[in-house]
Amino acid sequence: MAVRASRSPRNLIRETSRFEQPDPPNLQRLSPRQEIEARLREQMERWLASMDLVTREEFDAVHTMAAKARAEQERLEQRVAALEASLAESAPAKGRAVRSRASKPANPASFAEGSGAED
Repeated sequence: MAVRASRSPRNLIRETSRFEQPDPPNLQRLSPRQEIEARLREQMERWLASMDLVTREEFDAVHTMAAKARAEQERLEQRVAALEASLAESAPAKGRAVRSRASKPANPASFAEGSGAED
């Protein structure tokens, strides 16, 4: 096939455009601004991935568990208070003095000595 020397620039552009392959569908040509935003987004995603952060779903699950544990603790505190109150009411009738656990903390020195009794 012989090449003609008398081709116009328009015809040359049309003929060479046939040899160009179109961009794949996943490859887009971005404006400089879009390219910068995409690269910054990728960098931020890598930076956040390197940190030990939890997802929103994990946070919500732990938050729900903590709320349930808090409610259970409050329920048990009320139950212990009720039991202590009923024990305090029945103890004077039997002639025993009952002290609440919250009234005086245990003396750690007495446990170290091995007596196990509160001072």
